[in-house]
Amino acid sequence: MQEKYTAYLLRIWQVEEPSGYSWRAMLENPRTHETFGFASVDALAAFLKDQWNQKETGGDLKPETIPKQT
Repeated sequence: MQEKYTAYLLRIWQVEEPSGYSWRAMLENPRTHETFGFASVDALAAFLKDQWNQKETGGDLKPETIPKQT
């Protein structure tokens, strides 16, 4: 049986804003080099949860159907 998985490279950094510092994140699919940017930890978590749910329900993870996060 072939194991299905999805891998991402995670990058995180801080940006300075008038109100202080905020975290940003980016995921990159190392196979396709497609990137997904996130302006908050909540947005990153929501994206990963959606990916997880698609895996559990047997849905395909097609990058062209996943909207870019900001």
